[in-house]
Amino acid sequence: MSTEAAAVAVEPKTTLVEGAAAPAASENEYGVPAVPAAYKEMIDSMLARMDKEMNDEAAWQLHAEKHGIKVFTKVDGALTACKGETFMPFHPRAILDIAIDSTNRKEVDSQLAHGGVLKELDAQTVIEYFEYKSMFIVAGRDFCNIAHWRVLPNGTIVIVAKGIEDAELCPLKEPKIVRGDVHLAAWKIVPNAEYTGAQVFYMAKSDLKGSIPSRVAAKAASDQPYILQRITEALKKKNLDAAIAKGKVKNLGA
Repeated sequence: MSTEAAAVAVEPKTTLVEGAAAPAASENEYGVPAVPAAYKEMIDSMLARMDKEMNDEAAWQLHAEKHGIKVFTKVDGALTACKGETFMPFHPRAILDIAIDSTNRKEVDSQLAHGGVLKELDAQTVIEYFEYKSMFIVAGRDFCNIAHWRVLPNGTIVIVAKGIEDAELCPLKEPKIVRGDVHLAAWKIVPNAEYTGAQVFYMAKSDLKGSIPSRVAAKAASDQPYILQRITEALKKKNLDAAIAKGKVKNLGA
């Protein structure tokens, strides 16, 4: 673990107040996020839920710590939610770029058969699709999600996603592929003062549907945060000059 990662003991609080007015662009160096009107209420709800669940430290149990990543789990009824955190010594824009790149997600997720953007709703919001390979006697799973990213007024970058139904864009492939449901997936990228690295948090709660033993589903959940390690390894191999040259991440709304 890097000394920078070890030095971070407390997750930064980036509280979102639901219904509060965002600062005007002139008052906020990060600008105004692009938000599709038809999905604004859903996105606001996702952001508020991310804020509440990610910061509810008492609800999370430390599951493991390896490769510089702390992994937490939380049992929520029949489902197991997961959360991971680590420090990444890379420009925050490069971290965001790889986190939202669904088309090339296989680079950091070997179980993914394929993924990509089905529809771009605006510059910061998409509908995306992921199909995962079958394993042993377990059928493959697929997911159709809405995903949105934005920069908060304090510079923290967040990504939220959840499952949606859209038979036209994303028809079912059952019984060969079982449609899962992402209740909530979220990323929080907290840049350091120099904007040369970030403390990164990842959280997910998904229902894999179908017939999967709870033990297997729980194991799958607790393994998810290690995508942070795979992203770190992928970024080590990339030339990040182009991302760095663009400077700080800013919202893309009008």
